[in-house]
Amino acid sequence: MGYFDYKSLSIKELISLYKDYYFRVKPLWHQFISLTFTLNEDINRVSYPHDVGTGKTITSLLTTQTWNCSKILVVCPTSAFGSWERDIKLATNYSFTYLIGTKTQRLSNLGKKKDIFIINYEGLKTIYAELRKINRETKRKWRINHISFIHNFDCIIFDEIHRCKNYNTIQSKIC
Repeated sequence: MGYFDYKSLSIKELISLYKDYYFRVKPLWHQFISLTFTLNEDINRVSYPHDVGTGKTITSLLTTQTWNCSKILVVCPTSAFGSWERDIKLATNYSFTYLIGTKTQRLSNLGKKKDIFIINYEGLKTIYAELRKINRETKRKWRINHISFIHNFDCIIFDEIHRCKNYNTIQSKIC
């Protein structure tokens, strides 16, 4: 199979490819190119290493629409919560909630009928790990609780994935 140069498509050609989709915001040319790549490849994961301020959040949200995702987990720094809220409201009809607070509050929010669940990296261990005793003394260690992964997300978005650069941390292992 030959290489297809997505960047050779004009904005008019790109728009015609998406005539059956309803986007609340018109994607920019580079966002259309990213979407076209995800539609024309046999892939189930994608990375958008675009520069700061290029609309990666909206591109990610548009991708979830073209992939028909209905239950999405967004893992991001707390500082990005506002950007996600703004762009979800701007670009989609998705409902969303934050997974914040105690473990009980977070699990309660996971039970809500929402399209997008937003959690910070540090909060992952609250839901997906537990502090267990590892010996008779008082030593305790975080262990992943695999039974917690029953929430059946059909899409997980990792924003600022460099937060998982140390693969020995509990949040990186959960991711």
